[in-house]
Amino acid sequence: MKKFPLIYLNFFSILFIALNLISGEITDNSFSSMQNIDNVEYNGSVVQLILSGAKPIAGNETKGAVLDKGYPSFALSHTGSPTIIKDNGIYKMWFAGYDGVVSRIGYAISSDGINWAVYSNTGGGMKGAVIGPENTPSFASSHASEPTVIKDNGIYKMWFAGNDGSGYRIGYAVSSDGINWTVYSNSSGGMKGAVIGPENSPSFASGASGSSPTVIEDNGVYKMWFQGYDGSVYRIGYATAVHPGSGTFVSRVLDAGYKVNLQKLYFYADIYDSTSIKFQIRGANSLSELESSAFTGPDNTSDTYFTVSGESISGITNVRYIQYKAYFNTLNEEYSPKLIKVNIAYSSLYEQSGEENNVYLYPIPYKPETGDMSIRFSLEESSKTEISIYTVDGEKIWSKDVTGSTGWNIVQWNGCDSAGRNMRSGTYICVIKKRYSSGDKYIRKHIFLVR
Repeated sequence: MKKFPLIYLNFFSILFIALNLISGEITDNSFSSMQNIDNVEYNGSVVQLILSGAKPIAGNETKGAVLDKGYPSFALSHTGSPTIIKDNGIYKMWFAGYDGVVSRIGYAISSDGINWAVYSNTGGGMKGAVIGPENTPSFASSHASEPTVIKDNGIYKMWFAGNDGSGYRIGYAVSSDGINWTVYSNSSGGMKGAVIGPENSPSFASGASGSSPTVIEDNGVYKMWFQGYDGSVYRIGYATAVHPGSGTFVSRVLDAGYKVNLQKLYFYADIYDSTSIKFQIRGANSLSELESSAFTGPDNTSDTYFTVSGESISGITNVRYIQYKAYFNTLNEEYSPKLIKVNIAYSSLYEQSGEENNVYLYPIPYKPETGDMSIRFSLEESSKTEISIYTVDGEKIWSKDVTGSTGWNIVQWNGCDSAGRNMRSGTYICVIKKRYSSGDKYIRKHIFLVR
């Protein structure tokens, strides 16, 4: 006799085991074999984003705080005095840390304002801080703390309290990334590098001026409220400053005289440490079209800039009128970049069409004291003709419209611009535009003027 009950019971035992397995959990806490890694790292215990030296703060010993003491070592004993901005969806905090001896300023970021990752600077003996006595003038030789930060025209600007052991003053620093700071050193008035101190404050701050600054930017004016002390009472003071730090200008309209393809932008400038100049350019075939055109960079988009002299220009072709825009910036209030000259190289859309031998300029070289220069040109048919004189920089200085007859024609130029001013010695360009019924033809000749 077969033992079916035993088989039946074994089947349900196996089914019960299978159900237990299905309702279980699979745990993975070993990440050493991660694949398809994109901007994360495994540090031996956790997987975290790679944040340029950022380190998550443990939250189990903070007593309810969002940023605890202890990391990096500059904040071994205390953290405090935070200033926070929200920049491109990220909360950015600068705060004071104290290691039991010296106060320094640190930096942290957060996506929610609660969970913070603190940047640890590994350079300059800073113990992880971004500003401290190691990179500040003597007014902050003992302590740097109480920061206030704003972002203005893409530049982070910080005012902070410094102490040299005798009293507080307020200093100023700038940064392009919020981490690497250039601290301004004021060389006037015995300020020890500070921008506000007892030396330039009213009597309410004669004792230990310059702590706890708060700054806003209001229509180009920086407005600061700060704490002052006269030796017995603390009071709040107010100060203003104007320093743009950056600026722009748009060039005059450059007239090539005929349609050209733009090739390269050259610039000549004195550029000092912590200063820069960059450019954008635009071109069009009419002045109205130029006015409505956007300035663009090397790839012909408004998102890029020419930052190196001799960069190629892309996509600006078949244009006569040209403008560039220059952007100036400095992180050092004592220096500005200085633009000397801009050259824009182009190629002509119009070959001489074999007509270069149908134009003669004489005398060459041209000396105005000997009389007028003759510009002699031949026309295939009676037509309107424009004769223009340009500087090598593309500025039109003189022009004349004539209706010429078939054959040879002559126009005189006296070496002056349209306002009658004598042009100085140099090279000029004569452009003759023949308006034939079949289409315009251009001829270009060089003039060498000697005075």
